Amino acid sequence: MSICYVFCVFLIIVIFLLLFLWKCRREKKEKEKDPVQSKLKESNKFSLSNYSEEILQNLGVYICIVNKQLQVVKTNYYDINMTSEPKEPMLLGNVLKCKNGEDAGLCGEGEACKHCLIRKFITNSFIRQEGFDDLEVPMYLYISRDKKKYIDCVVNISAKLLNVEVDKYLLLTINDISKYKILQKDLEIARDQATEANEQKSAFISNMSHEVRTPLNAIVGFSDLLITTTDETKKKSYIDIIHTNNELLLSIVNDVLDLSKLEKGTFDLSYSKEDLNIVMCGLEETFRRRLNITGKPVQLIFIPSEESCYIEIAKNRVIQVFSNLLTNAIKNTDKGSITFGYNIQGGKIYCYVTDTGIGIPKNEINNIFHRFIKLNVNKSGTGLGLSISKFIVEKMGGQMGVESEVGHGSTFWFTLPMQRMIPDEKKQESSNNQKIIYNVIERKKLKILIAEHLDPEYNLLKDYLNEQYALYRAFDGEEAVSIFFKEMPDIIFIDLMMPKVNGYEATDAIRQISTSVFIVAMADLVEKEKINFFLKGFNAFLSLPINKQQLFDILKTSGV
Repeated sequence: MSICYVFCVFLIIVIFLLLFLWKCRREKKEKEKDPVQSKLKESNKFSLSNYSEEILQNLGVYICIVNKQLQVVKTNYYDINMTSEPKEPMLLGNVLKCKNGEDAGLCGEGEACKHCLIRKFITNSFIRQEGFDDLEVPMYLYISRDKKKYIDCVVNISAKLLNVEVDKYLLLTINDISKYKILQKDLEIARDQATEANEQKSAFISNMSHEVRTPLNAIVGFSDLLITTTDETKKKSYIDIIHTNNELLLSIVNDVLDLSKLEKGTFDLSYSKEDLNIVMCGLEETFRRRLNITGKPVQLIFIPSEESCYIEIAKNRVIQVFSNLLTNAIKNTDKGSITFGYNIQGGKIYCYVTDTGIGIPKNEINNIFHRFIKLNVNKSGTGLGLSISKFIVEKMGGQMGVESEVGHGSTFWFTLPMQRMIPDEKKQESSNNQKIIYNVIERKKLKILIAEHLDPEYNLLKDYLNEQYALYRAFDGEEAVSIFFKEMPDIIFIDLMMPKVNGYEATDAIRQISTSVFIVAMADLVEKEKINFFLKGFNAFLSLPINKQQLFDILKTSGV
């Protein structure tokens, strides 16, 4: 029996040994398969509590644990702002540097503290024994120790009730969401603008389909009648109708093309010297014929200037502005008169169109120059004429406005700058030796955009150019493109080595918009040898340091 007993004991030991070896081998395989997980299982030392300080310091929000007295017993505020933690707990408002509490000395003692939503929600949380979520509150927080600087921000606060033995605490998470609120507001504005733009464009397309079909139907229909009729009186009437609708259709097409140019920033003006009286007489003849065709009992009156006014103007654009104003006057005047003309007032040419038509309500006057605006939907037109006219006038250096009274008519006016010139003897001889007083529009100061991030170079250019030109400055290429969109300068001086977006990239972006603007690259002569400037979109090169004679030679040859 003893032998059997020994054998059984030996067998049991062998079995346990084999089981132990099998277990060790299995654990070894698991470690080789996932060493990270096995280490975590081996170690009982890993605990979130060991890393709580690092977690609090790297969170993007403030964490504050407060008691019923609103004292902060634990916070990451001091770690985030790298300031020393006080020995005694401070009140929440004093920890966050709330302006109301700091001005009063202690949080809760200020007059504004009585209406503080944060205090109210925290107090109610302790009473109700529950937390709260997403409380958005505006706050004024000091950002300097001398309390001279503070910020206006919006914070988002959530609270969780903590039970620690017999005491109650609130765990507050405080997040500055000011930038998100600004972004949200900007997005809402952009959304509203996009919605409005889409609605306007939809209305414009719908209106355009009607406006284009109307003159086309007249042209096609009366052309057929013109071919078949033998009555000379009817022929003349049909020709007049076709001619009027041709002009209307051309006006619609021109408005759309001008709108496209405005959107692309390629709207240009071509100046020439013209006798303004002659230009106006041509308008009078054209619109008198149009008015006669309508059959309205309306008198067209042109009041010429007492003196001949030979000036430099963008003739076609001035005619376009007057045509838009006269066309609108004819549409909206059923009886009375339409008077137009110009005179010289205070060194400016004051142009006007006055009618005795229906007038414009006061609440609509501010919108009258916006795109796609038609006060009378029953009248033909795209709703673009006045907005384009205003743009043209301002581009020529003038202003445009309207005075109106419902039932008593309207006066649309615009101004053009001018400067008297010494009479040109050759011009006088070519005008049948009649004495003519020559005038020229004082063109609005040429706009020059200087894209230069260094003050010395910019200040030198400013001193050279400030008296003769309207200057705009950009500190980098991105800002240069933005200013170009807004101001449409005549000349651009651009530094090639700017931060963010350099001169090459900015010029490439601008050239996508306009191929006509004169762009001058500014760099040292070494940089000039690296690149063919004309292939990169530049018209000229100004070497640094700036040479005054070279600068004015470039301006002289720019052609603007």
